[in-house]
Order: sequence, then C-alpha cells, then structure tokens
Amino acid sequence: MVQDTVIKFRATAAEKARLRAAAERSGRTVSGLLRKAALDVASGHRVDRQLRTDLVALRRSLNALYAESGSCSRDDVETVRRVTSRVLARLA
Repeated sequence: MVQDTVIKFRATAAEKARLRAAAERSGRTVSGLLRKAALDVASGHRVDRQLRTDLVALRRSLNALYAESGSCSRDDVETVRRVTSRVLARLA
C-alpha cells in the first residue's frame, strides 16, 4: 500500500527530540513510530506501561536466575529473551 497522504501536527523541540529518540530505539522512523501509535489507538489497542515494566523485570529476573543457578537451559533463557524482546519492540 502506497502511503501518499501527509498528516502534520505541531510539537515542541523537546517533544520532537523525544520522538526521534523513541523512533531510533525502536528501529523505526519517526513517521513509522507515530503511524503505529496512532493506528494502535484507532484500533483500540492500548499500550500498558505496567505490562512493559513487568516484561523487562521478568527478563532481568530470568537472566539472574540462570546466572545464579544454571538450572534453566541456555535455550530456555534465549527463548525468553527473544520473546520478551519481540514483545517490547512491539510495545515501543
């Protein structure tokens, strides 16, 4: 699908810098980041900040558990890392 329509809005310099940084962290352009956010809201999908925080905490805890006990297999840890990274990327 060709994206040929432009939507403009005003932002402060600080907001623009925050949007650029967020886009860079997520591997998207600013336009792509804003498009995804707007379409998520339009479709009723809400990003829950607590969910994101919980996923980060889960990933850290599992990494620590593996480092301390070694009771999890390396494959299990890598799977958790991969899945939580994917989910966090979608939430960004």
